[in-house]
Amino acid sequence: MAGRRGGRCLRRWLLVAVVVAGPMAQAGVYRWVDGNGRVHFGDRPPSGAGEEVTLPAAESPGRTVEEQRREEERRRAQQRLLDLYQDERRAAAAAREKERREEAVREQRCRQAQQRLAGYERAQGLYERLPDGSRRYLSGPQRRAETERARQAVKRWCGDGG
Repeated sequence: MAGRRGGRCLRRWLLVAVVVAGPMAQAGVYRWVDGNGRVHFGDRPPSGAGEEVTLPAAESPGRTVEEQRREEERRRAQQRLLDLYQDERRAAAAAREKERREEAVREQRCRQAQQRLAGYERAQGLYERLPDGSRRYLSGPQRRAETERARQAVKRWCGDGG
């Protein structure tokens, strides 16, 4: 029980420290919960997790209008930069997802091409289905041409080592 109270107290002090030190550092503060259910705060989220906590800015008395204008301008520039970084991260994530999907399609087509080639090489004879449902068996040169097309498909989808 004392350990639990100590953890809460530590978290409260940490929160107070973050609230007091945050405006001085002008850094973003992130909050996240770890696998054990503990709440953490930091200036960077752990690998994409966490939510940004907006802390109230401590206004110092006696700031001139010009200082306030420069500060607001600096904040807007910082926000534009943060927005730009966020856009870049989203674009990079979308590119990674597109690449992952394309790789999955390529792997599937590679497997299909390998299976087709293996089937052609094992088969006693190759045929094509005619519209009426009957079969027309391929001649020797036609079979070799189809097998070579299957080999080229394996090279295309699997690479030269496929």
